[in-house]
Amino acid sequence: MKIAYIPFSKRRLNSGYEQRNILLYAKLKNLIIERYDDAKSYDVIVLPPTYDATDLSIFKNEKVKIVYQLVDDYLSESKKSLKRILRGPLRWVLGESKHLSLDYTNCQRKLCQKAHAVICSSKIQFERINKVNPNAYIFFEGNFHNFKTCKKDFDLGSTIKLVWEGRAENVCSLEVVKEMFDTLSKKLKIELHVVTDLNYPSMLGLYGNKSTIKILKSIFKEKFSGNTVVKELHIFFTNGTKGWCRH
Repeated sequence: MKIAYIPFSKRRLNSGYEQRNILLYAKLKNLIIERYDDAKSYDVIVLPPTYDATDLSIFKNEKVKIVYQLVDDYLSESKKSLKRILRGPLRWVLGESKHLSLDYTNCQRKLCQKAHAVICSSKIQFERINKVNPNAYIFFEGNFHNFKTCKKDFDLGSTIKLVWEGRAENVCSLEVVKEMFDTLSKKLKIELHVVTDLNYPSMLGLYGNKSTIKILKSIFKEKFSGNTVVKELHIFFTNGTKGWCRH
């Protein structure tokens, strides 16, 4: 069986997403998978979350099985959401979509329905996708194979260290744990280490990059600072591509 994947990004070969997702899965399962070449024939083609949902030509060969990865819960977005309204026209203007769509989320829903299988990343996604395609699966990406030991000592110790690792555009979700973190930090010596990129493109890169540091500062206020000497901190940032550092 010949399996191919279409890269997450046209500009970067085997980006970080592939390394911790489809390529990692293939390695762990001893599967041979190659970068998609439209001049070759395949039995299975895996589409990335960035695949152009307006282009269904990938289905022209009925013998090929198509697996669509949809790791973000776009199908839950309100029709009144500004991001949902602008996503289709902006993708078309920027050359990211073959056809103009006034409701790109609906195109993604149709792609889910037409695909032979859909991979998602949460139970909420699964429940929505399963309504249009019963062949849906939850798949958690990560580097879990790198962990060689299991924690045996559960004593709190002098400092409790929590770690959040993920895509920079999801840092804003830490707003959900802010109140809990504030409460715990009054009773315990606790640290939160955030591992991600320094910035990420906003609105398909149309308005430049957004600073992860600024977002963390807006969420955690005085608990996060660029000065690690003058004051005691609770929040630490690590650039996931550059190794450990404190800001």
